[in-house]
Amino acid sequence: MRRFPVLLTVVLPGMLLVGCQDAPGPSPGQIETSTLELKVPGTKVGRGRPGGAYFNGTLFLSYTGTDGRLNVMRRVGFDQFEKITLDQTANGGCGLIVYQNQLYLVFTAFERVRSFKSNDGRSWFGLTPETSAVPIHSDPSLVIYFNDLIVFGQGHDGEMQQINYVPSENRWDHLATIEPADAGRDPVAATLGSDLVLMWVGSDDKLRTKIYDDSRGWLASQVLSRFYRPGLIAEPTSPPSVLLLGSVSRGNIGPNQINFERSTDGQSYQWLTTIGDVTKFQPVPIRADGSTVELTYRGTNNALYYIVVRP
Repeated sequence: MRRFPVLLTVVLPGMLLVGCQDAPGPSPGQIETSTLELKVPGTKVGRGRPGGAYFNGTLFLSYTGTDGRLNVMRRVGFDQFEKITLDQTANGGCGLIVYQNQLYLVFTAFERVRSFKSNDGRSWFGLTPETSAVPIHSDPSLVIYFNDLIVFGQGHDGEMQQINYVPSENRWDHLATIEPADAGRDPVAATLGSDLVLMWVGSDDKLRTKIYDDSRGWLASQVLSRFYRPGLIAEPTSPPSVLLLGSVSRGNIGPNQINFERSTDGQSYQWLTTIGDVTKFQPVPIRADGSTVELTYRGTNNALYYIVVRP
């Protein structure tokens, strides 16, 4: 295992087109944008951000309900979902990720990273024990890097923590503190070729980014002049790139919109487009292929939304 150095009930929603707008960014980008939005009735996100993943060709969404219980939505038709509610509560949001041919549902309970796994997305088993030594005071950010399943999270004092999954023992193990206290909040991560990009919101509300280089380890963090709550996802492009989804939020002031930007080095980002009339909550990308991106978020009246965008 690579270790870094220490330094879901059936609902019948309707599909609708959402009006898009172009917005100025750091540099001109592609203008034409198609957005398809699906609101999932019967869902109400109670805590944290939701999650999403494709498993065996099927879309799954996850969220923590108003009662704190974990919910998984399995898509069974164009606009139909089957809801699976687990008998487990979480303190915040939850995420989905495919790892070693199984679907994992990862969350925090009593500020410890825990998870279930599934072979079909309907039956869940393998609840991990409360073994993480470091409390996580944020929603877990999930990424797979060189066959390691990793969670990045925010500690009590704003430090960025790395926790690795140990598959042979079905447990989570704290590995390192990536950034010291007062670093910030809302961490997200994505691979960029053989590198790993970590991003979070600093104490001044500006984005911070930090890169793990496979040969040099963690590089110094940098400040991005963006007031975003970020989402980050790898794109299978040549050269490899990452797509940044930023919901504009500075003290909850500003329009409800998501900006899309692309980077091939994890440090400089080129604006692509902006969609409006969406959300100030942190967007969660599900899948990107270089021309379209699918995402989910907690939207109006705390309902769960699923969107397809061509940035």
